[in-house]
Amino acid sequence: MANNIWSPFRNFILNATERSYEKAQKVSTYHDAALFADSTSDPFILGLYNTYHPIHLALVKAITNWIAQGGTQQGTTQTFTELIDGLPAQADEWDYDIRAVYKKGTSQYKALFPNAHKPFYSGSQQDRVNAVGALITAIGSDAALAIVKATIQSYYTTLTTAATNKDTNKSNTGTDSHVVEAARVAMCVAQLSDYGLLISQFATTPESAEKYFDETDIRTQQQSLFTGSLLKPLSFNMICKRTLKSGQNLLLVNEGNKPIRFYLAANADTTIGTTFIEIPANTQQQHTINDLGDYTTLHYLMVYNPDTLSIGEWELEIE
Repeated sequence: MANNIWSPFRNFILNATERSYEKAQKVSTYHDAALFADSTSDPFILGLYNTYHPIHLALVKAITNWIAQGGTQQGTTQTFTELIDGLPAQADEWDYDIRAVYKKGTSQYKALFPNAHKPFYSGSQQDRVNAVGALITAIGSDAALAIVKATIQSYYTTLTTAATNKDTNKSNTGTDSHVVEAARVAMCVAQLSDYGLLISQFATTPESAEKYFDETDIRTQQQSLFTGSLLKPLSFNMICKRTLKSGQNLLLVNEGNKPIRFYLAANADTTIGTTFIEIPANTQQQHTINDLGDYTTLHYLMVYNPDTLSIGEWELEIE
């Protein structure tokens, strides 16, 4: 998009979600849930929701299908395990949001967590997947919990998709993501349209429209995509310095014809050690920061070209 366009006339949602389908889904889920929460009491919001919801579902379906086809990962067993391992922490977050509406010990709270958090960390993997589905069912059409339900539903969709494909190991080389990108753009256009309609509706108090948009993710502008095309043979480069949280996703892309390696280091001039992730030629894989080692003390993301002759080409996206 041209930089000389005055910012009020730029699609800020499109810009914020560029090259990040994960962020696009988060931003869309937030908007969809916020509209749904008020749709039962406000006919104007109901109209917006009825128009936007199918567009949101199309985005979620496109992303889910892309993941199922290997569009963002290689080896879904690992992804499924990571999601299962992260379930107790997720349950804590959902519990926190639910207690903001229904205090612990109330009948409403007990109906949602009859066995506390035990179903999310014990039993078979399928039992734990079922526990998430049971929580969604228990929330039902409770408008007061619409936003947290949407968050749980998003996690459940990702979890069940990974479960379905956990016994496969698909390379995503050459995967066509045009459908996902088209769905992202459609979502951003629809959400910007809602922004205009909401501003018109609340022209005297425009701040009333703020709650319908994911301000945190939309306003986050920290660089998340890094590329390099001239990584010399047997050399390493610093990609960036970041303090990342456990479970944060990385999309590692090798655009060259020989394998390359990504690793963490304590300093920008630290060469590669024994802990790294090697990405085959012309391949992209999704990993968590945990896969690279001690991310709590090693904050430099690095890339190394182990080939003795070829130039390395790479891309890394922090999701």
